[in-house]
Amino acid sequence: MNAHHGVGPIWPAVLQKMSYPYHLYRLIKWKLGFCRRLRRHPPVFVFQMGKVSSRSIFEPLQKTYHGEVVHDHIFETDRMQGETRELRAYLHSSNPPEKLFVISLVREPIARNISTFFANHESYMDKACGQGGVKLDELKAMFLTKFPHEQPLTWFDERIKRYFDIDVYATPFPDCGYAEYSRGNIALLVVRLELDDQLKSAVVGRFLDIPGFHVARANTTEETRCGALYSAFRKEVRFTPAFVDTFCNSKYFRHF
Repeated sequence: MNAHHGVGPIWPAVLQKMSYPYHLYRLIKWKLGFCRRLRRHPPVFVFQMGKVSSRSIFEPLQKTYHGEVVHDHIFETDRMQGETRELRAYLHSSNPPEKLFVISLVREPIARNISTFFANHESYMDKACGQGGVKLDELKAMFLTKFPHEQPLTWFDERIKRYFDIDVYATPFPDCGYAEYSRGNIALLVVRLELDDQLKSAVVGRFLDIPGFHVARANTTEETRCGALYSAFRKEVRFTPAFVDTFCNSKYFRHF
């Protein structure tokens, strides 16, 4: 075909239209494959608030668990990624899984909020912290006034209780730092992030019947481009007793 005859310029548009069915085919192929795998063995849902090192459990499970492992921070219908959407549809279908294993981690809330704040710092400030010129007092002010501090304090009521009808606060949390709960076809494991990795590995391995399971080393905020500033913030910034008491007096903090 010769572009001088007025044909050439239409080809990009033609190719673009031709590619759409191919992408649709790939989507359908992925969905059918994932849904088949989802039904072969009881799935695992690593479901928790952000910045609790969940990938240290999720990624090795992907390599060692014989069924599908899904990881997400949300379970709302209109905000889920593809795998989570399919898992939710399966859970609420006429033929749901015999069991769904849910794993959730908890972390000291102020440390968790600081880590989340730095991971999403560009949402709260005009420039990236890696550009320099950001002062600790400026960061502290933004952290105190703009960050939604209640997130970890309400997460288990707004997520676990809402979606799985399991009230983790109904019974005391053990001093060992982990607990199992069950309701219907849901089996839930809650683990403190601060536990030793060897113990976490043993707890998760026993929960899912994976002998020799090992958690992975998690990426930390210290390793990001904000690492130095994050470390300085944690070491040097001090909060008022009233601010700290807000967390210490919360149901979440007193329970876990």
